[in-house]
Amino acid sequence: MTQVRAVAATRRRAGYNTAIILRGHDKNGSGRNNEMLQGIIEITREQSDYKEGLKTIKQENQNMKKEIGNLYVKMEELEKDKKKKNLIIQGPDIEQIPNKNLKEEVEHFIEKNLNIKVALNTAGNLGKKRCLIQTENLSDKNEILKNKAKLKEVKEKIFIDADLTKKKREVQKYINTKNEGRKEK
Repeated sequence: MTQVRAVAATRRRAGYNTAIILRGHDKNGSGRNNEMLQGIIEITREQSDYKEGLKTIKQENQNMKKEIGNLYVKMEELEKDKKKKNLIIQGPDIEQIPNKNLKEEVEHFIEKNLNIKVALNTAGNLGKKRCLIQTENLSDKNEILKNKAKLKEVKEKIFIDADLTKKKREVQKYINTKNEGRKEK
């Protein structure tokens, strides 16, 4: 039978304390116990290495999450900057205007109905009843938005709104649903 004596041998590796407690004697020889002891030591080293590797991976994961968050913020800013001079026009007659004449037709429509002379960079269809326009400067866009209430006098229902980023559209949708809930009360 094996007689086992407990002896505390402490090894310090990478700031991690591990206690190895076995040291045994065997009447038939201590080779088997030495093999077990060496196996335990090797397993303890590997375990310590894995823990250090896991710490490194966790830190890298945190850094990547921060970087991804920063990239989302930058993307939002770029999209916002790209859309800052854009407007969306919705109305029933937009689908009938050919794309090549759309810019001139929209400029004429704005001048006629809102009494504002604006120059557009681009205009394009977004579907059957919507088009996207880009003003040459931000002051033209703001002037159109200030005077869009005059469209109530037009027979067809035509709406002009700012071209919002996806995140801002979601926020606006949330606000509108909350406001609808308040109106019903």
